[in-house]
Amino acid sequence: MKNWGIQSRILLITLLPLIAISCVLGGYFIKVRLDDLDTLVEQRGLATIRQLAPACEYGLVSNNKDVLQKVANSTLNELDVRSARIYNRFQNEIVHSGPDMKIIDDRDELPNEIQIRHFQDSIRLITPIFAQNLASYENLDLSAIGFKQDELFSEKIGWAELELSLTNTELKKYQALLTSCLLLFSGILVCTIITIRFSREITTPLIKLTQAVESIKQGNLDVRINSESGGELRILESGINSMASSLKTAYDEMQQSIDQATEDYRQTLEQIEIQNVELNLTRREALKASQIKSEFLANMSHEIRTPLNGIIGFTNLILKTQLTARQLDYINTIKKSSEGLLAIINDVLDFSKIEAGKLVLDKTPMNLRDLVEDVLTMMAPAGQDKGLELVSLVYSDVPGDLIGDPLRLKQIITNLVNNAIKFTNKGSVIVRTMLEEQKQNTVTLKISVTDTGIGMTEDQQQELFRAFTQADTSTTRQYGGTGLGLVISKKLVEHMGGDIGVESALNQGSTFWFTVKIQKAEESNTIYEVNRLMEKRALIFDTHPTARLALSHCIQQWEMDADEVDDLDILEELAFQANESQSPFDTIIMGVGQDQLESQQIIETIRRLQEHLNLPIIVLINTTDQQTVQRFQLLNVSCLTKPIISAKLHETLINNFFYPAQLHKHNVHEHLPEHSKVPQKGIHILAVDDNEANLKLLRTLLEDLGHKVSEAKNGAEAVEQVQIEVPDLVFMDIQMPVMDGVEATKTIRSLDERKYLQIPIIALTAHALSGEKEALIQAGLNDYLTKPVSEDQLSATIAKWVDKGVGATSQATNTPILLEPNRPKLELPGTQISTQQGIRHENASQENPTQDNSEMNGNSVDIEECLKLAANKEDLAKDMLSMLVASFDRDIPPITSALANGSRNDLLNSVHKVHGGTRYTGVPKLREICHNFESAIKEDAPNVQIEEYYQAFLAEVDTIKAWVSASDWIVTDQK
Repeated sequence: MKNWGIQSRILLITLLPLIAISCVLGGYFIKVRLDDLDTLVEQRGLATIRQLAPACEYGLVSNNKDVLQKVANSTLNELDVRSARIYNRFQNEIVHSGPDMKIIDDRDELPNEIQIRHFQDSIRLITPIFAQNLASYENLDLSAIGFKQDELFSEKIGWAELELSLTNTELKKYQALLTSCLLLFSGILVCTIITIRFSREITTPLIKLTQAVESIKQGNLDVRINSESGGELRILESGINSMASSLKTAYDEMQQSIDQATEDYRQTLEQIEIQNVELNLTRREALKASQIKSEFLANMSHEIRTPLNGIIGFTNLILKTQLTARQLDYINTIKKSSEGLLAIINDVLDFSKIEAGKLVLDKTPMNLRDLVEDVLTMMAPAGQDKGLELVSLVYSDVPGDLIGDPLRLKQIITNLVNNAIKFTNKGSVIVRTMLEEQKQNTVTLKISVTDTGIGMTEDQQQELFRAFTQADTSTTRQYGGTGLGLVISKKLVEHMGGDIGVESALNQGSTFWFTVKIQKAEESNTIYEVNRLMEKRALIFDTHPTARLALSHCIQQWEMDADEVDDLDILEELAFQANESQSPFDTIIMGVGQDQLESQQIIETIRRLQEHLNLPIIVLINTTDQQTVQRFQLLNVSCLTKPIISAKLHETLINNFFYPAQLHKHNVHEHLPEHSKVPQKGIHILAVDDNEANLKLLRTLLEDLGHKVSEAKNGAEAVEQVQIEVPDLVFMDIQMPVMDGVEATKTIRSLDERKYLQIPIIALTAHALSGEKEALIQAGLNDYLTKPVSEDQLSATIAKWVDKGVGATSQATNTPILLEPNRPKLELPGTQISTQQGIRHENASQENPTQDNSEMNGNSVDIEECLKLAANKEDLAKDMLSMLVASFDRDIPPITSALANGSRNDLLNSVHKVHGGTRYTGVPKLREICHNFESAIKEDAPNVQIEEYYQAFLAEVDTIKAWVSASDWIVTDQK
């Protein structure tokens, strides 16, 4: 109805009441008329039967049927009378006239008074007859008809019945109904015509008004209306004409204004174009100036770092000589000043790079637990000098393997931990890592650094995260710093889609936290022999509650059970009680703080535990002092330094449980931090640098480490030296005359022989601008160090890249590598050597060990998988394979015997034992055969199928034995 026009609305308003009233009144009068016709027929029948009853009195009394028949026949002349009957006083029909009446099924006897009954097409009337009018018949003989004088006027003498037809009445009803409907529809039609006629008097002017308004809306402001109507429509017509005239005037004025504004805008555009040309010239000059500044920063980095390299390097060399107390003080002052200047240069360059928008984040695989532990290990000496406890607490729901920028994350954490150590004189620094949110393959992590230092007021907190400022300017002199560390951290966190903040109170410590969004790795690169430590029990002692909790979280990730104590007496009591119970402890891990290093109680407790308990003890000490380490090692315990590195702790637990005889064959430096390790044997290193001081320092440091050193002053000489004698490792400067380090590396990699692809080339660069790391890796370099370099850095790098062929992981690329100096390189199955970098890419399957990967390597023994399952420890991998081969002679006879005896339970146990052994070494075919063999036994397979698996099992065992006998990778007792 909302879309109806005016004419439709007028018709509805006019005709709807009319039709409703007409239908109501017409229906009422038709109903009354039809009821009247029914009543008229009934009344006519009553009148007829009342006349018939007296006329039959004499005939009934005199039993004169002729008279009664005449009376009945005369009744048929009445309107609508169909038939008539007369009954005597005994209810017997004596006279009938007309067609037969319809039979009434439910009537038992004739009524005592007049009765009317209605049927579908007729009406039946019956009335009793009394002798009321017979007194005038004097000669009537009552005895002849069986009546007594006193009974004649009191008893019924008979009955009369009529049947009336309703056909004529129904016809009259239809005639009345048709007439009424015709009159009703005629009236409605006439009213409709009249209404339409008068509605047009209203709608026609309105239509004209509507058309005029639509024309005005389309922009025809010259239209005018003349509908010759009156009243309100005339007023509306006049108003629309006036509005059109006003719009026309306003439009003309607006058009004039637009023309004027367009002219003004055109002139403005011309001025803007002139300004754009000027701004473009200015922008080009600014870009050129920015480029000059970037080049200046790069050159400044190189030029400042180069002399700093000499200053710091020779300062370290002087510190190794005999000095007086005053000279030692001066040299230490020079060293601290140089290191401070280097830190300032690094901060300024990082800040410049971020401000220039040239920061690019890497997306490489990384392990967050290892990353945090690396930072704490690097900062451990500074913390241990103050007696601080450095703790890494990674909660169990934090995924270990992620895809992100480990270098930048490490930079953020290092800044926060460095600040925490700087402003904390006693207590602890705790790094907590927790999972905040996880959506599909992206996780949001929150990392917090809590210290027990001097804290800050709310006003001081407001000054944080601003460039070249500190919370308290007075602390600058006391603690040093440029105030850029937190600013750089904030920018890096924002680039990673996170936030950073602080919670602190004066003299109550501080908690710096930040969040980052990182992508989860599709496959795990962390290899732990979890099932070997599953359900092992450990008793943990540490007086520091958070360190104790962190250690518990660490070992629980390997599905070990852990109990914690903070008292030595309780430690002994629990250990002895558990030893007497059904579930003794498998190891005891004791954390020793700096205040407990000289404690005799610790020593005595360890000795009592060793005397009464046969279980390994691991001691964690918060120092790197070699004398302290050696003192604890003399107690025949495994000694590790804090902060704890989970991989080292895992390795120590495995060795304690499964290789106790090899625990104490290593030198003391095996338990020292990673940066203090050096190869046991000197190697040949090529040092390339155009600066005499740098080259001299590098040579001196390397020779002090026991290595053979060759020199080259530019890239061209480096290429020649490599072709004359292939070195085990190259330290390559980048900016050099004749041929720079990048071009020299590309030339070396492009040489035809494969041995040149496997040389680890480490960049020595003073650059810190964005994109250099990626360019170095793409050019074929394996890693890079930033000048100035220290002896520890060189030692750690050499140990990482050249360490008896054990696979290591590049800090720069997180890519597993395999390097073996002084002997041909072993190309393992399932690996592929890159033609650019000499980096081995993993292609081996990461699926369940039961999955058959024999199609990939084609060998029964997969050395690559052996190394993986042994955490990349070659000796351990060889031992595991040797143990498996040695177990064949012991475990196969029970299988043969059980198969011959038909004992499925014994057969299942024997096969399961061998199957368990195959899961710890790289024998994929045998592992799958054992898996299927065991499954068939459990599923009660037919004997024929069991026999087939048995024969395949024996054949594969023979193949493995033949491979071991023919291989020089492993030496067994069989050879």
